This record gives sequence, structure tokens and C-alpha cells, in this order.
Amino acid sequence: MTLNHSSLLQSPLFQEGYEKAVEILHACATDSGFLASPTWKDNYRRIWARDGVVIGMAGLLIRDTALVEAMKQTLQTLADHQGPHGEIPSNVDTASGRVSYGGMTGRVDADLWSRFWV
Repeated sequence: MTLNHSSLLQSPLFQEGYEKAVEILHACATDSGFLASPTWKDNYRRIWARDGVVIGMAGLLIRDTALVEAMKQTLQTLADHQGPHGEIPSNVDTASGRVSYGGMTGRVDADLWSRFWV
């Protein structure tokens, strides 16, 4: 079976999914950069380096100026909290001012990212 990408991209279902995805990306955008999620739970209300860059790449890909601006703000927030030896924080809580540079503990999804992108 051959998949016709052109007809898939034009389908109403694809368009609806695309529009909802972009809506969520916009909901993650703040004046300080991208939050990991628009929800008010736990650590999601922080500017996360990895999540912000991935969302930013999506904004660049679709040429959405608001998302591109939020990526710039994400990078600026991370740069503003750079460690004394050049460390880029894994996340910044702009409400409390707390900054995390990560730890030595492995992350649950770290292996999945390396397998997908390498």
C-alpha cells in the first residue's frame, strides 16, 4: 500500500490536528520563553532547555513569528541563567527564580531521545 502524502496533508483530519498542535505551542509561549506544557502542574511551568528548543524548531519550520520570538526568549532566559563555568540550565523557574542544571541521575526519556535522533 502506497501512502499519498499530498492527499494526507490536505485531509480535514490532518488540518485539524495541525491547528490544534500549533494552538498548544502558542499556549506554551510566555514572555520568558516556552514552558514545557501549558498546564499548571508540577515542574511544567518552567522554561526547559530541551523542550523549548524542540518547540522552537517547530516554530522555525512553520515560520510562525510568535513562536520564533518565544524561541528567542527561551534562549535568552537560558543564557541569562548560564552557570559560572558556561553551563546552560536544564530548566529555569521564572516565578521562583530557581535554576536547575540537572544532575547525575539519568532521565527516563533520555535514552529514547538518543535512539531517535542519532
